[in-house]
Amino acid sequence: SWRSGEERLGGGSVMNRLNRVLLPLFLGLFSLAWFLEEPWKGDAFERTALEVGPLFPELVAQRAQISKVILMRDQEQTTLERGQAGFGVAERMHHPAANQRLVHLIDALSLLDDRDVVSTNPDKFLAYGLAEHQGTRIQVYAGDKLLADAHCGSMRQQDPQMGGKMSLDFYLRAMGGQRVVLARGFTPPMTGPGDWLEAPLVGVEESEVVAAQRIDVRTGNEWHVQKTGEDWSMTKPVQEPLAELYTIDSFLFSMCRLYAEDVFAEAKDGLPEEFGPLEDLFQVASQEGNLFEVHLGKLRPGGLREAWIPGAPWLYGVAEHDVHQLRQTAETMLRSEPPGDD
Repeated sequence: SWRSGEERLGGGSVMNRLNRVLLPLFLGLFSLAWFLEEPWKGDAFERTALEVGPLFPELVAQRAQISKVILMRDQEQTTLERGQAGFGVAERMHHPAANQRLVHLIDALSLLDDRDVVSTNPDKFLAYGLAEHQGTRIQVYAGDKLLADAHCGSMRQQDPQMGGKMSLDFYLRAMGGQRVVLARGFTPPMTGPGDWLEAPLVGVEESEVVAAQRIDVRTGNEWHVQKTGEDWSMTKPVQEPLAELYTIDSFLFSMCRLYAEDVFAEAKDGLPEEFGPLEDLFQVASQEGNLFEVHLGKLRPGGLREAWIPGAPWLYGVAEHDVHQLRQTAETMLRSEPPGDD
């Protein structure tokens, strides 16, 4: 009994000494874990959200000061510069740029963040389409200050067998950095100067047109059609109702959606000397009495035909496919059935 009590006392003494050693060690480890985990910053999701930031913070902060955007791919480059009347395409005599498209691009760049980092290894740039001379580069300036320099590479391959919603996700990095991120929902912009022109040639909707005509200067042939109520009739070269409306609908669709693909020259002083010879004249009149006309000249190398609008300060180039859609003859306008495949 006495020995067992002594053993108990001795054992308790050993345990006390052990506790005095382990307790500080436990407290130290607990403090270290507390410091490393930083639970006061929230759970793992909340802490990840706090660490995510915009890929181009200076662009977000100084968006109103943007003065120039440069788009590059392969040997193609477009420079959009701010002028007194807004942004213009420098490579096309500062013709007005597609402003809404530019706003959309800046919005998309401002929303990019470093949430989905897929690599920090420069040796993998080639696999992501981000090596030198690959992909699309976008530079945004405020004066001489570079606000954003984005390098957009390949689209992430997706397996349709896996199911789920397909998305257009591209790999992207900030130039000068090594982090490759997956830019979800971001699509590289077009980089051709002609792609950034704001140049609709006819300012009227199809539903507002009440008369149209074509004059084929090469042959001297012409036709004129007019709308009365909901019905269309040809008044020249013959007076006859249009049996089918698909012909006039097709013509008006092409005419009212005719956009310039390029700019050839300035025309501030009227018809440029280099224009021509004139091949076609197209006119449409609106119900308000406004007349819109387009003069077509020669076909230039590259598949674009000259187009000039009286009063417009530019000589444009339009796609030959669009011209073909406009060149309806009187016979096709009067055709009672759609043309067959043969």
